[in-house]
Amino acid sequence: MKKYLIVTIMFLPTLVFSQEPDAITGATLKAEYLDKYLSDPSVRAIYNNDNFDNQPVTSLDGVIPEMMGEVINPGKVSFSNCTEKSVVVKELIPVKDKPEPEFRGAFRYTGYSLRDLLKDLVIDKSNKTEFGLNLDLFVIVENDRGESAAFSWGEIFFSKRGEDIILATGVGVFVRKRSRDKCLRDFEHNMVTLEDTSGKTIWGTLRVENTGLEFTYAEKQQDADGHEEASYILYKYEYPNIAAVIRFHDDLSERNKTEREKELERTYHPGWWRRQKRRTLNVFRTVRDSVVEIVNLLISQAKKASPAGKVLTSQDKYVSQMKQELMGSAGTSFEPLLERYIGHKVVLEMLKADKILEYCGVLKEYTAEFVEIMDVDYAVKEGQPTRRADLVIPRKHGVIRHLAE
Repeated sequence: MKKYLIVTIMFLPTLVFSQEPDAITGATLKAEYLDKYLSDPSVRAIYNNDNFDNQPVTSLDGVIPEMMGEVINPGKVSFSNCTEKSVVVKELIPVKDKPEPEFRGAFRYTGYSLRDLLKDLVIDKSNKTEFGLNLDLFVIVENDRGESAAFSWGEIFFSKRGEDIILATGVGVFVRKRSRDKCLRDFEHNMVTLEDTSGKTIWGTLRVENTGLEFTYAEKQQDADGHEEASYILYKYEYPNIAAVIRFHDDLSERNKTEREKELERTYHPGWWRRQKRRTLNVFRTVRDSVVEIVNLLISQAKKASPAGKVLTSQDKYVSQMKQELMGSAGTSFEPLLERYIGHKVVLEMLKADKILEYCGVLKEYTAEFVEIMDVDYAVKEGQPTRRADLVIPRKHGVIRHLAE
């Protein structure tokens, strides 16, 4: 009987440490920085073993807090007997019309533990005759803007994470989601027109951030109430309202026109080097997708086979969110059907005002959410004369239907 040896090669993401060894000597600290290592905190932060202090800490302004309530010794807080602590947290924010929160980033907060600040308080409960223990107490922390957070006494003094509840005095970024959609990014710093699903249009110079888009007006506008407006911001949770982002050629500056013509030349029937570069990127995307599948399999097995599985199951939505952000930071999906049409003339079918319209142009790029097509004849309103333009269309409103050459 023949025996086969199956070798599985698994590509895993490389962990990047703050110490970068010299390519020749292998030293983790450059010689010119050696004398500054102990004396200069900024140099030490880069080359030490702690990955969480590489970025500078931003001080958080505020007033000295005051303690009051059912206590005998109220008054302003003293930090003199408290040790400053550091806490690393992963922040997720709710997203409108989505069941799961969105990963915002990992941040290192420095400050003073609420446990340390409260430990010397002398409690004077109004119901101490009925229940003498402090277990029924709540601590409410409120800032000068009226925002508040409530913690139970047990959460602060009997929980393992009680030390991590701090009044923050500074914050530093460890990991921040910075991925921006490639199709939208191609129009950045250009004069564009935003068309939404209701038919409303906005004109301005585009700025693309991971949290949304900003359209800066050429001149300040005045609304119906007399307010002056200099820009329009579209947040990421409002992306479903986008019908099209349009770059009309006659709206561009001479510099933008020149750059756009060069980009069209590189895009239409790309050369060998450009095609090879894209093939290489697609290999990495495929490997990334394979790694995600392997991670999914391993986590699935861990849920079934280990005590930690219960923890993983209870944190399912956060685990999936982190996998998506950290493994899929490129923000694109490899689509074999579209890939062969990159750089060719295609026909785009677009759903607009309950009608299906067709536009012919050069397919420049696609991502998980958008498709970018160049050199089309387009009119925002039916009956208007068409103008030469480049389009970014949400994939739920437009599909590439035909090869046009």
